[in-house]
Amino acid sequence: MKISILKKHIFLPVSIVFLLLCGLLSTSLATAVEKTPATEEKPIADIFEYQLDNRPDPFVPFIKETRAVSSINMDEIIDPEETQLSGMQLFEPDQLKVVGILADKEGKMAMMEDLIGQGYTVRIGTLIGKRGIIQDINSRGVIVAETAITRAGRKKITKIVMALKPKGEE
Repeated sequence: MKISILKKHIFLPVSIVFLLLCGLLSTSLATAVEKTPATEEKPIADIFEYQLDNRPDPFVPFIKETRAVSSINMDEIIDPEETQLSGMQLFEPDQLKVVGILADKEGKMAMMEDLIGQGYTVRIGTLIGKRGIIQDINSRGVIVAETAITRAGRKKITKIVMALKPKGEE
C-alpha cells in the first residue's frame, strides 16, 4: 500500500511538471518561428501570370451549352427566292386604283390606273404584286388574295378589297 500511495504522490507532480514543460516548449517554438526572418520568396500568384494572347482561357469549359434562339419570329413572312416580276406583278395593290368594271364574252374585267395615270385591264387569275392574285371582280370592286409563307411554313392569306369609287369621289 505504501507503494501505491507513493506512486500517486510521485506520478501526479511529475505529470503536472511534464504538462507545464510541454506548454512552455510549444509557446517557445511558436515565438521562435515568428522571430525567424522571412525569406524573400514571393507567393506563386505573384510569380506566374497567364498570358491570354490568342490562347483559350484554361478555366472555361470546352463544351458549351447552346440555347434555342427565341428572338426569331416564326410568324414573320419570308419572301421566296427572287423571281423576275413582269406585267401587273410590278405593282402592289395599294399603288393602283379601280376606275371601271367591264363584262364581255370571256367574263368580267377591271380597268385599273397607276399613280401616273397609266391604264391597265385585269381579269380573275391575274397576278398582281409579289404575292397577290385577283380572286374576284364584282360591281363594287376587285378582291385580291395575297398568299404569304411564314418562317414556320404556314400559309397566310390576306384579302384586299380594291373598291370602285363613284365618279367625282377620289
